[in-house]
Amino acid sequence: MQSKKLLIVEDDPKSLYALKTVLQDRGFQVVACDSAEDAQRIEHQQFYAAILDVRLPGMSGPEFAMQLRQNHLPAKIIFVTAYNGVKDLREGFPGSIVLVKPLDVDTLLRLL
Repeated sequence: MQSKKLLIVEDDPKSLYALKTVLQDRGFQVVACDSAEDAQRIEHQQFYAAILDVRLPGMSGPEFAMQLRQNHLPAKIIFVTAYNGVKDLREGFPGSIVLVKPLDVDTLLRLL
């Protein structure tokens, strides 16, 4: 069985490394980027889900998610944030999932 391929966009190096490591240990293929601009170079790839930090330098997670949705990719978008405004984010992106940092790994795995 082929593992699910995930895109992670997170600007905090420690969080990016930790999330990538945990998900790879659980059998996921992970492509990790530290900015939306970096992720734009590989967005043509097929991903099962994208895990996007809301606040990124340059293009924000929601801005990048709009770009992904215009290209009909990926199937799931999961936003992660340490900030308020979760309700507004859910309203702006119906069907997306919003998790508040610090992330609960078990919750994230159930959603994937």
